[in-house]
Amino acid sequence: MRRLRASALLYAVTVALLLGSISGAVLLLVHFGNVESERWLAGEAALANARSAIHAYASGGDEPVLDEWSDLFGKGHDSVFVTVERVGMLDRVKAIGRKGDQETSIEAFLWPVPAGGPILLLGRDAGALHMCGDARLRGDISIPNGDVRRGHIEGRGFSGERLVEGKVAVEHNDHIGDIDADRYARIRDNCSRTPQTDEFAYRMGEVPDPQEEASPGTPVLSLHGKRTLTGMVLQGPLVLRCDDSLHLGADCRFDMVVVQAPFISIAPGARLVVQCFADRGILVGRDVRLEYPSALVLLAGSDAAPPTLTIDSLACVEGLVLAARRAGTTGTPPVVLTAPGSLVRGEVHAAGRLQHQGVLRGRAAAEELVLRTPSAIYKGHLLDGVIGPYDGGRASGSGGASENLQEIARWSIPGHRTKGA
Repeated sequence: MRRLRASALLYAVTVALLLGSISGAVLLLVHFGNVESERWLAGEAALANARSAIHAYASGGDEPVLDEWSDLFGKGHDSVFVTVERVGMLDRVKAIGRKGDQETSIEAFLWPVPAGGPILLLGRDAGALHMCGDARLRGDISIPNGDVRRGHIEGRGFSGERLVEGKVAVEHNDHIGDIDADRYARIRDNCSRTPQTDEFAYRMGEVPDPQEEASPGTPVLSLHGKRTLTGMVLQGPLVLRCDDSLHLGADCRFDMVVVQAPFISIAPGARLVVQCFADRGILVGRDVRLEYPSALVLLAGSDAAPPTLTIDSLACVEGLVLAARRAGTTGTPPVVLTAPGSLVRGEVHAAGRLQHQGVLRGRAAAEELVLRTPSAIYKGHLLDGVIGPYDGGRASGSGGASENLQEIARWSIPGHRTKGA
């Protein structure tokens, strides 16, 4: 009997030890699970803090303090660190959010919010507007004297029923060529190919990962002499700079690349996401697609010949088309040409002449409209060109003085890391 009781006690102790071990293991797993859950939740909160900081910067309201840690709620648990870098006409905003021992970094690229108002603005010396062929204005316009007429050119009269499908505002528009000072500085520096303090050079095949935190700035690939690039794949943000004419082949694959050269041409059929900056001319070939957020920017100087920005037929540009004049110069104004069958989703801004025969979904501003034919140049004529409001696609504004808001063009992939890890 005593042996049986001793055995039972041994079994009881053994079972108790096993149950205790299992219970302890379960409690330990639950504890570790809770710790990991808390770390994950803290990481998500840090990511939310970083996103909120970028949204606050884009809104133009109570912007976060740049280049230093900011305590969000005054309790020392939630803070952000925000830096801003220029990438062409884009703002590259990087935010690091902190929650407890968790930090999350994220980047976004910002454009100015498209300007509202009339779909067409013409300068005070533009004169009467003659509508010819299949030209259509589907929105409000602002022109001097409000003079819109039916035109007849090259044997073609106006085919529509209404000259303007909207209101006609009588305004002189004295400052069509004006651009916000910060935006003009970006245009000048990029079109002049001015080196920036935070850029660094690299050779072909040694492109650093732009997502690496150790990247010291914007990488720049410099080319010399006339160049034709074929089969090149570049993932930005980075700058491609050339000191002479540059031709981009149809098989090039560029994403978030800033291209700087005196003259830039893009071969027919190319598919790119680029910002092109030139001072002698830009030529976009037939059936080219420049996806959002892209930009074509031309800065005219004091040359006798007017620099031209041409978008060929069937080409599509999603973003900004801008031809500006260099401050303090009196040279021939630039010319923007959109061929029949072309499409621009965004804004066309010409501090000079605009010949528009394609489709624009957005807004156009120019000193005057022109139409060049084999026999003559006609001022104040719109032949077959269509201008209508934004159709829901993303677009970019020129950065006028009244534009303070920015929209997020693209997010980077977020990454979590533990402080001190």
